[in-house]
Amino acid sequence: MNIVLDGTSDASAFAITGLPYASLSTATSSQGGFISYTNTSFTNPIRVLVSSTTTNGFLYEQDGGVLTYNEFGNDKNIRITFVYFT
Repeated sequence: MNIVLDGTSDASAFAITGLPYASLSTATSSQGGFISYTNTSFTNPIRVLVSSTTTNGFLYEQDGGVLTYNEFGNDKNIRITFVYFT
């Protein structure tokens, strides 16, 4: 997916909702993926965490902190590819 963020201020967690299948009940994270973004202020790699038995994913810095829309900044592009178990 390719996401283009506008200038809207939003401090909520960056969420990917409506995945086509619910994740496996033992799954606590994505099993592989690639994220590219135009914001270079992040010091740790970005990961996707898919919540157990849901169709929702969230973006986290590798150190464990959940990311918000505001942290990516205005007019930024994010490209995401990831795999999760269902």
